Amino acid sequence: MRLLKTALLLLPILLSGCFLLPREEALLAPPVMAAPEITYRTVAVKRATIEDSVRVTGYFVYAQQHSVSFKAMTGRLASIDVEYGDVIDEGTVLARLETDNLETRIKQREIYQRKAELNLERKKLLGADRYEIEIADLDLQLAQLALEEQRSNLEKSLLRSPMDGEVIYISTVYEGDFIPSYKTMFQIADRSKLYLSYQGSNLQEFRLGMDVKLIINKAEHEGEVVMTPAEFPYDAPDSQKRQILFEVPNLPTEVAKGDSGTVYLILEQNENTLIIPRSQVQHYMGRKYVYVLEDGIRVERNIETGIETATEVEVLKGLEAGELVVLR
Repeated sequence: MRLLKTALLLLPILLSGCFLLPREEALLAPPVMAAPEITYRTVAVKRATIEDSVRVTGYFVYAQQHSVSFKAMTGRLASIDVEYGDVIDEGTVLARLETDNLETRIKQREIYQRKAELNLERKKLLGADRYEIEIADLDLQLAQLALEEQRSNLEKSLLRSPMDGEVIYISTVYEGDFIPSYKTMFQIADRSKLYLSYQGSNLQEFRLGMDVKLIINKAEHEGEVVMTPAEFPYDAPDSQKRQILFEVPNLPTEVAKGDSGTVYLILEQNENTLIIPRSQVQHYMGRKYVYVLEDGIRVERNIETGIETATEVEVLKGLEAGELVVLR
């Protein structure tokens, strides 16, 4: 009985102690996260003119350049009598070949000729018969022919300029070197006319007779290709064979040798055509494609291209004007 009373007294205390413990808080639902909106940088497909062109710089040189060589005589070089850049007259001696004792032989022939002249005069004064006079006359003719031959050989040993002009090339030869016939020894330029010369990596773009535009002293001129590497003589210096020459009709008189000019050549051109930046065209296994924006979604699109420049590409198929190309 006593134990029962004790239990009844402790029961309210135990029941009231349950309410002293902290209550657990209700878990909150996680917030709903909205997907971030994707934005793209784009460029619109536009219609414009595109052209593939070449712009190169050239320098004015003398238009006509003549190769000069020994033609009728070979031998060892005795001297070169001009220097690079000399302005010379027609007939100026450019170089000489060794002639050994040719001058002495000429002097001897002059003496033989004079003796034959005196013998003929003597025969006539003494009243010799016509046979003796004719023989003396033939002896004189033989002496004259021998003298002319020696003088001709001496002239052949001299290389003369065929024209007025400027020495723009001298072969690298030295005294004593053997000089064969038809070896180009000099290039003489006609100073009365200028061509624009271009040497560079775009030689293959120009063809003989092609029309070009030239910018000279900020003014535009028409020009024509008059010489390509294929047209230069086989024995011309290599430096000349690696150039294009342009003729400029009505060239301003103030233009001089060494002045520069810009050559402008249009290789291809299309007007009112679709154009996009070249940097946006991607390549894979021979396929060209771009990314376009359709209803806010980036979509891959195959394209066909035409003219390409350093910065732009012509689109022939796959895009329409106004469509948005996604920038990479």
